[in-house]
Amino acid sequence: MDKNHAQENNQTILLDQFYYENWTIRQLAKRVHTNECYLKKDFKTLTGMTIGDYRKHKRMQQAVILLKQGVTTPDIANQLGFNSHDYFLKTFVKFYQCQPRDYQHMQNNQNQPQPSSL
Repeated sequence: MDKNHAQENNQTILLDQFYYENWTIRQLAKRVHTNECYLKKDFKTLTGMTIGDYRKHKRMQQAVILLKQGVTTPDIANQLGFNSHDYFLKTFVKFYQCQPRDYQHMQNNQNQPQPSSL
């Protein structure tokens, strides 16, 4: 594996493990030993998403898992690093086109909504 491929893998591994933290691009670039411009460009090439969209996607995937476990939405917002419960709700609705409680109801009826395209 070449150095660039290893660096790209480190970027996604870090975001997969720490999606709930609010890292800046500068902090992430420093952590993977590259500059901010290369980080953003390489990450988008690797994943097809911006770093922010990737983090949001990971958080929404985890939110669904936590909802299925019966965790309350304020606790989910807190665990996933959202600045507020309201922002979590807005993000969830934008991503799934429904409220978390509606998602839970549909999930119980096996009619799950699909995420919107970012």
